[in-house]
Amino acid sequence: MDLGPKLKVILTADQCEGLLRTSNGRAHTAIGTQVTKIELGPLGLKEFRFAQDKLAQARIWFSEGAEYCEDYRAPWVLRALYDNVIRDPRSTNSDKGVLLPSALGLRLVDTTREFYADQSELLRGYRVLARDAIADDQSRATDLALAQANAFVVRRDALSPEAREQLAALQSAGHVRAYRQSREDVVLPTIPTAFMVELADAAATILEDLANDDAKAAGQWLGRRLEGVYLGDLIGAQAIRTLAEKTGGFSEGIVHGLFSIEPREDLVEERLIAFATPDGSIIHLKTKDGKAWLSDRFGYVSGKPVDMGAERSQMMSDVTGWMILGQLARIPTARVDDDAHRLDAAILFAIGQCPFPLLRANDHGLGHLEHDLGPHGRVLCTEQGAIEAATQAMAEMLSRPWDDADDFVSAAIEEKSLPLLHRLIIALRVVHKYGGVRAEWAKEIIRVKVAPEIRDLLAASESVTEQPASQRTV
Repeated sequence: MDLGPKLKVILTADQCEGLLRTSNGRAHTAIGTQVTKIELGPLGLKEFRFAQDKLAQARIWFSEGAEYCEDYRAPWVLRALYDNVIRDPRSTNSDKGVLLPSALGLRLVDTTREFYADQSELLRGYRVLARDAIADDQSRATDLALAQANAFVVRRDALSPEAREQLAALQSAGHVRAYRQSREDVVLPTIPTAFMVELADAAATILEDLANDDAKAAGQWLGRRLEGVYLGDLIGAQAIRTLAEKTGGFSEGIVHGLFSIEPREDLVEERLIAFATPDGSIIHLKTKDGKAWLSDRFGYVSGKPVDMGAERSQMMSDVTGWMILGQLARIPTARVDDDAHRLDAAILFAIGQCPFPLLRANDHGLGHLEHDLGPHGRVLCTEQGAIEAATQAMAEMLSRPWDDADDFVSAAIEEKSLPLLHRLIIALRVVHKYGGVRAEWAKEIIRVKVAPEIRDLLAASESVTEQPASQRTV
């Protein structure tokens, strides 16, 4: 029967090789001769807004600024959050909904643990893969560095004998893909949420061993090991939480170790940089003296250089340690019997003074707006919501009853740090939008204390402009 030329069939698969080629791999199958293969990546801005509309029909909403959070652009993240809400019986028996924060947090870990709690074989397989992945110190020195910044990718050469035994069962169940990335044979978990949790637990095991000898060095290891790792801030914060749950506490030395890795932002000068294009291919650029050349992976250039001009790209380095602290601060933390000694408040007071936004690069959404404070650094536009984990943590901390909240605000004002005050005013605006008993307090604090102080500090500083953020490489 002729179905006509307008019939379209879309087939999705994690591994399409068996569908497109014969068993010996030398010829195309009947399907393979007819299809066009499309690689799917993170959601674009229009796709994400479409997803927002669909989720709103299930009474799941996003806080202001979520479109700037690249973490939400992964379809598996949205699916995991949706499944958690729908599984809750209260979701079908209530007119109320769920408001997701602007920055992705550890709630994703909690929902994953609950959902996969009874799948012991899957979790065991992922556990041994995760142990090998976190122990593989050579992975960042390979061509996989860019791929590992955007997905959970494990080198097959780093697998232990137990992991190799588990690999066949995982492949048979469709829980991993095995393929070649550049010159490396790799394994890609197909259930990222479950693998992320096991990766955090594996990091917690090493963290515990290191902390027994030197807690500060353990914190430094965590921040540097997870630098450039996909969702490294969530994984690191969960590793610390796992350690605390296992041992009944953790040394503040781990936090001091993470603090000691101070983020920095440098102009891209005399570097070889790899970029992922929208179609998934990799291009290399070599930069020097304000110019950029197309290059191969070894740094051999071709063609004429392009003048980078005044808007040179900047590279943020060593940001994961402080981003881990931002996620950790979303967990209320205080000394036993001493609520005045709030570790979360101390963390936010310190990292809140970072002179540039602590965000991963967002290549699939809007370029966020910033205020350029000249020598004081750059801060996010106050109208765009708490899209940093640190700012979201500050909003959550101030939205809960806390006797020393006014003292925290006063200390921030006395510090006269424009980056800290900008993060504080964004957090207070979020508290006001939450409603509840703290809403009017937040509104009054902004009007009477924080906004006037920011105006005074800005008046005393040099010219301030607002402009779209320039392209950055993380």
